[in-house]
Amino acid sequence: MTLGKASETPPRLRFPWTIRFSRSHFPLEPATAAGARFVSLAAEHAAMAAEHASRHDREGTFPLEVFDAMKDSGFLTATVPVSHGGMGVDSIHDLTLGLCELGRGDGSTSLAANMHLVFPLAIRWLEPVLAQAAPALADRLDGALSQLAAGSIAMGNATELGADLAHPLTEAMPAPDGWLLNGRKAFGTLSPIADWFVVSCRVRRPDGSFAAASALVRRGSAGQEIAGNWDGLGMRASGSHEIVYRDCFVPAELLISLDRDWGTTDELAQALAIIGNVGLLGTFLGIAEAARDDAVETLCARADSGPGERRETSVEQIVGEMDIELASMRAVVGRTTQLVDRFLYCAHMDSAAAEVIRDLGSQFQCAKALVNTRANAVVDRALLATGGGAYMSQHPLSRLSRDVRAGFFMQPYSVRDARAKVGELSLSDARSR
Repeated sequence: MTLGKASETPPRLRFPWTIRFSRSHFPLEPATAAGARFVSLAAEHAAMAAEHASRHDREGTFPLEVFDAMKDSGFLTATVPVSHGGMGVDSIHDLTLGLCELGRGDGSTSLAANMHLVFPLAIRWLEPVLAQAAPALADRLDGALSQLAAGSIAMGNATELGADLAHPLTEAMPAPDGWLLNGRKAFGTLSPIADWFVVSCRVRRPDGSFAAASALVRRGSAGQEIAGNWDGLGMRASGSHEIVYRDCFVPAELLISLDRDWGTTDELAQALAIIGNVGLLGTFLGIAEAARDDAVETLCARADSGPGERRETSVEQIVGEMDIELASMRAVVGRTTQLVDRFLYCAHMDSAAAEVIRDLGSQFQCAKALVNTRANAVVDRALLATGGGAYMSQHPLSRLSRDVRAGFFMQPYSVRDARAKVGELSLSDARSR
């Protein structure tokens, strides 16, 4: 379960020279043909999501019509390999750009889509890792890809209030022919339409210690309750309901455990955390881009409205500050996602894996902290430039300003915790030299 340097940069990561020009910025470009198709589809679905975003935000409802359209177009099977019937998007970089497009239309839609789209990419990374250690599990994961290609929707069900991701309190206890799952999960994004719930849990060993595990729970299983109680400050259309498990039966073959210690943050856990969450950099970048564009459109319309209006240097400065922030965000998102592609998907296995993945995790945390912080700054400046009209609940910037704040709390880690983790790793490296 180790990873090292690639012998050469794979052809699929050699970026094309053709650049799509824009008056306001140079957007990040997809690295593959499949990725370009995915980003184009994302833009189409983002337009539809934007039409309904205000209503779903106001009512706290899930955008079923958008996800139905994404099913019909094949968008939700985009990351499934072509060999299994999907579009074959195999680049985290390209996934992130597609989520950025969706984020420009509606942050909730982008957030929810990520929770499903990452599963085929995680399976693709796991299969060669497990080929020798757990071949039966690798075969089972290959079968899961076929289900995802056929239209099944999966979501990770990991977050618990009062516990970090490495220490879930949800527990699976032995039962005839399987397990009984008990626990309560929070922030169950995508739960209104998910067919499969990948529930992080723990299993007690004979010596009293715990092993980490994941239970695969089919929607509607006896003992599963989707509370329907999501009422967040922002991301109100993400369907992030609490999910309760009370003696929920899990067949023996649907509990996955490699007998790793509960609370372990080894290279396996770190790699899966990166794969599952790095695409959300695109979500929050897209929200910031949408806020900037809304403010600029308002300012241009106001400047053209009559002789009573005049251009103000202070407003021009605010727009310039937004553009500078966005340029830095695009730079770090582009670099980080290319690194993830290179070292997680395009490298050979060797003894350097743990160190590579640890350093990659640190880079992801740097990027996450920067994007989450600066995306908030861009939206705040958009509000300032637009003026009091943006304070009204029906104004798009009202929704964007609430949605973007979710980034501060997304795990792993929150912006507060990320700074300490990155600093801890840097000091540890320096002391070991």
